[in-house]
Amino acid sequence: MDATVGSERPLRRDAEANRRRILEAASQLMAERGLAVPMEDIAAAAEVGVGTLYRRFATRDDLVAAIFEDWFAAILEDLEASLAIEDGWEAMVWFLRRASSRHLAKRVLTELLDHHAVTGQMGEFRAQLTPRFERLVE
Repeated sequence: MDATVGSERPLRRDAEANRRRILEAASQLMAERGLAVPMEDIAAAAEVGVGTLYRRFATRDDLVAAIFEDWFAAILEDLEASLAIEDGWEAMVWFLRRASSRHLAKRVLTELLDHHAVTGQMGEFRAQLTPRFERLVE
């Protein structure tokens, strides 16, 4: 998703790199240990200060929502790419392989989907995924 702050201003290159490292570290640690992993552990794994983490993500809910948005964006990209495959069966198999590998890599996905920070976004995400997935199945 777009890396902007507040007034839709793009992040500086170093700030974007910090944001990416934080999201990658949080995603990895949460996959291993669950959503309750200490924010200090995430900052250490991302090699940033705790203050930097909290400047990017004021709350754990903000961090979880950003992880979910990245996951959703990746699934949406995979779905779009599968629709470009001419053979319907190959397209379906390709998409399901990608989706299942992402799911296995994110064991915390079920916990993310149940987390209250993302439940409000689920309707919007489903509205974007459903028509594409229906086209893939057709």
